[in-house]
Amino acid sequence: MRVYKAIAIAFVIFVLWATTLAAMQEQDGVWVIKEAYVALEGITVQEAKDLARQRARDTAIEEAVGTFVKGSTIVYNYQLAEDIASSLRRGIIVAEEVVKEGFIAPKSKGDSPVYHIILKAKVKPVPIERSKGFAVSLTLSRHVFKEGEEVEIRVKATEDSYIYLFDIFQNDMVTLLLPNRHLTNNYVKADTELVFPGAGLNKLGIHLNAFLPAGAKRATERVKVIATRKRIEFFDKAIKEAMFSEFDGKSSALVVNIYQALALLEPSEWAEATAVYEIRK
Repeated sequence: MRVYKAIAIAFVIFVLWATTLAAMQEQDGVWVIKEAYVALEGITVQEAKDLARQRARDTAIEEAVGTFVKGSTIVYNYQLAEDIASSLRRGIIVAEEVVKEGFIAPKSKGDSPVYHIILKAKVKPVPIERSKGFAVSLTLSRHVFKEGEEVEIRVKATEDSYIYLFDIFQNDMVTLLLPNRHLTNNYVKADTELVFPGAGLNKLGIHLNAFLPAGAKRATERVKVIATRKRIEFFDKAIKEAMFSEFDGKSSALVVNIYQALALLEPSEWAEATAVYEIRK
């Protein structure tokens, strides 16, 4: 018994030491190596070099932010329901060096030379300072639904923006409602109310109904909206053949990808809101 206890104590000490060391290293910054390619088409040599370096910097920051998220705590997709701004950290490059750079000759006649760069960058985490100018509002047709009743979501942003809507279920599943296979255009003008599903999807026989998890008599679920001034490419890739893309609540892939995308934006370029609703038998 004493041997087992000693091993357990030693293991806990090791975990605490490893966690503390990782946190200290993260605060100091992490080194990331990334590469980028830019074809010399319609731009000058210097423009190609500048563009390639910036692309390498962006992908370095994106990867580092993913490391910050995974290293700070255990994250799951259902945590998307929480306030993202309070936990999100951006990355800034505090040091960099060019490992390799140069032009790659065209492989065939008519092709343009391609500038290639391999960049080693040290990225340090910095907290997000939210902007008060850009805001998004989110309202539901009601806050308490009987099972099977139709749900209507209304969203309005103060700036022209791309709207991303999520339904976060009590069983931890996350569904990307917008964009979706039938409605890929999620760009909405400032102060214009977006109604989801809306008449267009309704005509296709698509409705949003409240349903309880199997065996449950009551459930509390959430709708999350993220509005951004720039399109998030990750969601374009997430739209599959199914009507709505679904993500396992016990996975971290979704929230990490969202954090990485938002970390590349200025705080004034995105906003979020969450609405809570209850489903009863």
